[in-house]
Amino acid sequence: LEAARDGGTFLGNPFTFSPLGGLILTMSVPWEPPKATANGAVVAKVSLERLQSEVVQAQFGAAGLVYIIDRQGKPIAHPDTTLLDGTGTLVGSAAADRMIAMLADKAVDVTHLGGPPAVPMTLSTEMIDGNGVEWRVAYAVCATVPWGVVVQEPLEDALAPVRAIVSDLMLWLLLGLAMGILGGLVLSRMIGRPVKLLAEGARAIGEGKFHHRLDLRSHDELGELAEMFNHMAEQLLA
Repeated sequence: LEAARDGGTFLGNPFTFSPLGGLILTMSVPWEPPKATANGAVVAKVSLERLQSEVVQAQFGAAGLVYIIDRQGKPIAHPDTTLLDGTGTLVGSAAADRMIAMLADKAVDVTHLGGPPAVPMTLSTEMIDGNGVEWRVAYAVCATVPWGVVVQEPLEDALAPVRAIVSDLMLWLLLGLAMGILGGLVLSRMIGRPVKLLAEGARAIGEGKFHHRLDLRSHDELGELAEMFNHMAEQLLA
């Protein structure tokens, strides 16, 4: 109330309240009624169930995780609802501790709405947890509340699409290479046999075997060359 009377909008710490369900946030805004002799304030309790629903729907992949925490490491919205009883904490988690450190920056003062944080708004990095699992983690400091959004995914899962693309490229490359080799073998056979027949015919004519003829029925240049060769042999025989 004091913050609201001073002209600022105040956000309290979330707490549990059974009738409303889930976490509840207390906020107050200044209010100056017409013709009033003193400033007042409007105080409201806001349920964070909608925020919790959005976070749950934002979960992705087999192990991807999205959650929101405050400066003390308490989850504001988390897919594990057992952490939202007011006593749950994420302190000790490497990703959460990094977010807490960002929120705890002395230059950050977001107790009142409208106070932009002095730390970088977003950060993306890689980390290894206590179990040796590598994670890709993205952080975002909320601009108007002392909360932070953490999005984390195992590096193995994050790189899976890239690896799938590389695997597909390698597969197509191998298929192209195999088809190129096969095509080369077929082309070599198509050209090699006629050239071999022409070489044998030239050898036979050189040995005086003018009755030798090339049996090469082809409609390309090699076939034409074979016909000319046979015609030359007939002329020599005559």
